[in-house]
Amino acid sequence: MSLPLIYLAFANDAASPLPALTREFDALQEILTDGASRQFYQLHNDPFATIDKTCRNLSTFKDRVYLFHYGGHAGGRQLILTDKEANSDGIAGMLAGQKHLKLVFLNGCSTREQVKLLLEKGIPAVIATSAPIDDENARFFAEQFYHALARQHSVEEAFQQAASAVQAAGAPPPASFRGFDLKGEEGPDSLPWGLYAQKGAAEALRWKLPGQRIFTSYEPPGWTPNSYLIDILFHVLAPYDNNLKAEEDKLRAGEEVTEWDVRPHILNCLPSPIAEQLRKLFAPEGGFDKAGPERLEKLIYAYNVTMELLAFIMLAQLWDLMWNRTTQGEGISLSTEARENVQWALLFPRMEKA
Repeated sequence: MSLPLIYLAFANDAASPLPALTREFDALQEILTDGASRQFYQLHNDPFATIDKTCRNLSTFKDRVYLFHYGGHAGGRQLILTDKEANSDGIAGMLAGQKHLKLVFLNGCSTREQVKLLLEKGIPAVIATSAPIDDENARFFAEQFYHALARQHSVEEAFQQAASAVQAAGAPPPASFRGFDLKGEEGPDSLPWGLYAQKGAAEALRWKLPGQRIFTSYEPPGWTPNSYLIDILFHVLAPYDNNLKAEEDKLRAGEEVTEWDVRPHILNCLPSPIAEQLRKLFAPEGGFDKAGPERLEKLIYAYNVTMELLAFIMLAQLWDLMWNRTTQGEGISLSTEARENVQWALLFPRMEKA
């Protein structure tokens, strides 16, 4: 299962720019980025939405869009995208194809006329406006809504939070409108935003942004846990271990050799710190033998342990050469600073544990 996707589509008009629109885009992106970075959902940002990009993206993200937000100029039957007007019927049809879509937020002027069509197409919930909206108020309302939604408030709770915030702020009279048709303008004290849901669809109003990581293991066809790792270790270590060499000779002679034949020898011939990490990768306990974040974390830890062990071996050899030079006249000579660095590196793990 793919991550749920939050689609932010913004479109400004060079001929009639909305000063607060860029700030709204930046704010929503910042609010939602934390959840995206933690892989609760994926965030798709389009600051210059066009008809072509929107159509292509909604096709590419088939059945992955959970929330669609539009910010920009709009009207009763259209969204004014960066390149041209987009007919609301066409947009509604594309959004209806997203079977997991939970909410459409049309943050432009007088978009309530589009609600009926969206609900008829099966969209569970829509936030739209009943009148022209002030650009700055639109930014403030959207920020408040997504700030609450990102903190695990439901759609209905987040809407109420945003509505109360706008009212508490004493929304100023409209100045720069997110639309061109000012017919039916309501008074400055009324709240133009409305939350509309399917009849009897209380679940749509209770929906929340995903608040935990969604991960589905992917195992390629024919993939067997550890098979590649064991095969590489088997052939790399065979020249240095008699038991593995004997198993390799059997294999070359045409005899059957299984992973279970070579695994104990691999673990026995490796230093204990490395062998212990491999044992955990091989064993079914802990889930490390399955594709997933736990296995990846264990692989990285095994790599770090291996590199750390090799580094200590090399430092110990360097120390021996230095000591031989001091006591027997043979070896290498290190400066006082280099000697102190080597000594510190060898003692640092003990100091850290203490």
